[in-house]
Amino acid sequence: MLERQVSAEEATKHDMPIRQVLTNGRVLMFSLTYFSFVMGLYGVSFWLPTIIKATGVTDAFMIGLLSAIPFAAAVVAINPSTIGLI
Repeated sequence: MLERQVSAEEATKHDMPIRQVLTNGRVLMFSLTYFSFVMGLYGVSFWLPTIIKATGVTDAFMIGLLSAIPFAAAVVAINPSTIGLI
């Protein structure tokens, strides 16, 4: 059954020219979304310690701990057991 379904899907597939793929609105929107996420991550990763230091925190260890808070929150948010999936 699965082999028949895969064969049927393979028969209907067709290759699109790369220009058509790259000018597709959906591809452009996904690319923009991915770029935005990556740039935001770089912003937090690279500049958050500098911003924390500018607030007056001088101890390097405390700056590191405070910089880790967003990433620790992400681990808790992404962990499937925290939302009852496991």
